[in-house]
Amino acid sequence: MDSCEDLEQNFEKWLTISDEGGENTNDTMEADALLTHEDGESDSENEDSDSNSSGDEMWTSDTEVRDPWVFSSQCGPSGEVFNCRTPIEFFELYLNDDVLALIVEETNRQGRVKYADYEDTCEREIKKFIGLCLQMGVVKMPNLRDYWSSRPALGGHSIAGKVMPRKRFEQLLNSLHFADNTQYDGDRLFKIKSFVKLFNDSCEKTYHPGKEVTIDEFLVPFRGRIVFRQYIPSKKHKKTTIKKRSSSRLHSSGTDGRTPG
Repeated sequence: MDSCEDLEQNFEKWLTISDEGGENTNDTMEADALLTHEDGESDSENEDSDSNSSGDEMWTSDTEVRDPWVFSSQCGPSGEVFNCRTPIEFFELYLNDDVLALIVEETNRQGRVKYADYEDTCEREIKKFIGLCLQMGVVKMPNLRDYWSSRPALGGHSIAGKVMPRKRFEQLLNSLHFADNTQYDGDRLFKIKSFVKLFNDSCEKTYHPGKEVTIDEFLVPFRGRIVFRQYIPSKKHKKTTIKKRSSSRLHSSGTDGRTPG
């Protein structure tokens, strides 16, 4: 800005005395104006040069790839996974003794409250119960009691009758629990919090994530009454709950649920 003002002042001065000085004066003033403008540009360049040289880093044409941290941990499946030989052994990595003990304890607690004639269950019976639930997910019947029916229209033999009596299955189904209601702490996921923690611990033991992990989520169809059900018109299952898989540790999580009743 100063160099431009000086240039304008020189031109005004030149216009004022141009009539008196003739051609020599014109040449002199023109040269003075150009010199003043060049001096201003030189001063500006010097200031820029000084400001650049005062920095801690200098510009360079060399490039350097920087890695913020070095990943040195072992990743992949753990030794427990490679020791499994049958499908049930893989399944029991997650439905382990700790999970079964939790289900047995809390189901018995709830069953004693709901039924006067309730008999305590055990880990073996809970395994049968879960096995029947998985079988029912594969073989579809019109209603629950049809799995104990021997009608020819339904296959002629009972699918579940040799595993567990129907009344006992319904009793366990109505008593199935994962938490002690008297210990409610205000967390809306209280009903399943202990179970999810044990499941997450099993995931961490069986697989160790590497440096680069894909973060993903999947939708679980659900038609029950629950406050965190979401409506997503663009998805195949429009009314769903969401479970996530994180990058730092493999685990499932959900949004807040409802207060246990």
